[in-house]
Amino acid sequence: MKTFLKTVLFVVLLAGLAAGAGFFFPGSYRVERSITIRGDRQGVMRRLADLREWKTWGAWYERDPGMAVSYSDKQAVRGAWSEWKSKSEGNGRMTLTEVTPVNLRYDLVFPDYGMKSTGAMNLAADATTVRVTWTCEGELGNNPITRWMGLWLDGWIGKDFDASLAKLKKICEG
Repeated sequence: MKTFLKTVLFVVLLAGLAAGAGFFFPGSYRVERSITIRGDRQGVMRRLADLREWKTWGAWYERDPGMAVSYSDKQAVRGAWSEWKSKSEGNGRMTLTEVTPVNLRYDLVFPDYGMKSTGAMNLAADATTVRVTWTCEGELGNNPITRWMGLWLDGWIGKDFDASLAKLKKICEG
């Protein structure tokens, strides 16, 4: 019985230390990936600003082809949105907050997780190529569990950004 109590006490103490450590981790995250695409800036921006186009290159759509997606009537303008429901990818909504020839900015909301983030795609072009830089950032709050998760977000989100940008490159260059 003493061994059992010591084991339970050890597990509780370890869980408390792990939770406590989470408070010292960063309260925000930032993920950034880039790719260079042969082509013109307008052609690339057209695929980015029309949210209906994301299903042709977004990694999430490939993982869940049955994802239910709805779109606002207008696309490629501030206020345009897409909303999705997915068993594997979760539910969410993306709203464009800025659309210019060189910048696309958006807000993301994931109601199932109580999380919000902002994202941007910046385009830098020369005569033959476009450099697309995709960023996503958000606040993790004071919950130590989400702060622990924040340690892995760059790998999780970054992997999807890399796959999506590679597919976007293939489409734009094809």
